Amino acid sequence: MARQTNGEGESLAAFHERARELVGELERVWRTLPQEQRAHLLKLIEGIQGEGPGSEEEPAAEEPFWLKRELDARGWSERRFGRLIGCTAAHANYLARGEKGPGPELARRMAEELSRQGGTVTEQQVLRAYGKLSPLPDGWDEKQERRLVEAWRGLDAPERAQAVEFVRFLRGE
Repeated sequence: MARQTNGEGESLAAFHERARELVGELERVWRTLPQEQRAHLLKLIEGIQGEGPGSEEEPAAEEPFWLKRELDARGWSERRFGRLIGCTAAHANYLARGEKGPGPELARRMAEELSRQGGTVTEQQVLRAYGKLSPLPDGWDEKQERRLVEAWRGLDAPERAQAVEFVRFLRGE
């Protein structure tokens, strides 16, 4: 009988145990956060799972020409960038003009491609540029935020649902 893995060689049992530990860590972190940071964490989780602000149809970038500056710095056209991130040239043009914002998956692809050519760009930085995430609150750093994003991605659908239920409970919903 073949051992079931998560696609990265980790056994499913070990993967699920790690995911449970991450949910526990989320709970511990939550209890230590001031209200402002809790609000940021909730928005972060909602943005990552695609339920909060950040759908690809939602317009208006906070920094409308952020992407245009990034593309110009790399010598890329919007058409080329569109191909790299898997969208049409027209959609890349909307993104560059700030007329549409990316959802979580497109933001991840944008960050990956922009990071390949000069510097480090995170998914959260992309989402922040489009007003999809609030600025980092005082006392919060991008390393903490990245850890939580990675933890979220480590959860399967039932575990994510459990984490969302926990967050809703904490919010009093």
